[in-house]
Amino acid sequence: MRLAKPVVAAILALGLSGLSAPASAVTITDDFIMSGFGVGAPVTPVIGFFTVTFNNGANIIDSTAITATINTVVDGVFEYTYYAGLDQLIVGGAANGASGMGSGTNDFILVINTVSTAPSALQFEYIAGGSSAFVATSMTNNYSTATPEPASVLLLGGAMAGLTAIRRRRKAG
Repeated sequence: MRLAKPVVAAILALGLSGLSAPASAVTITDDFIMSGFGVGAPVTPVIGFFTVTFNNGANIIDSTAITATINTVVDGVFEYTYYAGLDQLIVGGAANGASGMGSGTNDFILVINTVSTAPSALQFEYIAGGSSAFVATSMTNNYSTATPEPASVLLLGGAMAGLTAIRRRRKAG
């Protein structure tokens, strides 16, 4: 009967470890190849890469927390916009904000839905100094996401503290 309390505590800890609070930080990496732009596209395929970390509990526009490269000219820096209510990430050049492109600029936008759970590219288009946007009809994305779950770590820590308390009580008694 001496092992009953530690065994029950361990079973509870393992059983409850599956319960976790919604994550707050998401890191997504995407290696992409976009093609099928049609006649007149100056660059095809467009090949790129980005990594961005953001809080999926709030709307965000940021140009500092993104690392990106692309094989077409982009005016200015890269930027991303995250819409929490839609769980949608838009990556692009910052010439007109990540969500838009302007005539006469060198810019692009990549729209990704359900980015926190199962990323899926919705749209890619770019503009190369003119007024015509080139829209990809073929999108190949290789996503990698990391979503830490702080509640699981706290739960495991609480279980360890409980086991320690039971052990100390047994030694004292």
